[in-house]
Amino acid sequence: MTLQRALSLPLALVVALLAAAAAACASEPAAPAMPGAERDVRFLAERMEALHPNLFHAVSREEFHAAAADLAQRAPTLDANELLVALMRFTALPGERDGHTGIFPLDAEHGRPLHVFPIWIYDFPEGLFVVAETGRGGLVGSRLLEIEGIPVERLVAGVRPLVPRDNEWSLRARVPTYLLTPRCSTASVLSKGSGLSASHSLGGTGRCAR
Repeated sequence: MTLQRALSLPLALVVALLAAAAAACASEPAAPAMPGAERDVRFLAERMEALHPNLFHAVSREEFHAAAADLAQRAPTLDANELLVALMRFTALPGERDGHTGIFPLDAEHGRPLHVFPIWIYDFPEGLFVVAETGRGGLVGSRLLEIEGIPVERLVAGVRPLVPRDNEWSLRARVPTYLLTPRCSTASVLSKGSGLSASHSLGGTGRCAR
């Protein structure tokens, strides 16, 4: 089913279809963007404007149209990871009080699942700490410092514009999902890789790689 045939579908499903196509490519090593990317970006923008009940409550119509035109022009030159991140940033433009409009890394509609690090982190006042993990890697209680050599603070700044949110608290709650999805976090700061480094305790110097 092509996006051009989905004219009557709800906005959430239109976004999911385009996200699934991009994610299917992005779950593999970086490759050229999917054929027809420019057309699909323009179609997505049209359907968002047509179906969203209040799309411009936090972003101006002019800003939205300019972002759509810019992404459509760049889309054919982006690899799959870059396109996925660009689509996430674009669909999150409606801003606060719009936590259901966007592309979510763990969405079951993706053609293929995106790789996610086998840990879970929580944003404490002292920093991002591992609170759960798959297996027994001994990472629980560790502070996340960097991914692929990129400081976590820079990565958080990179993924925040990708995250659909209702307010600052829902944004903070969702950032870990995007941060722990390498295709989102590293591509958002124009870097690739999947190395993980953590400190075993607050202020500690011990490091482990996963």
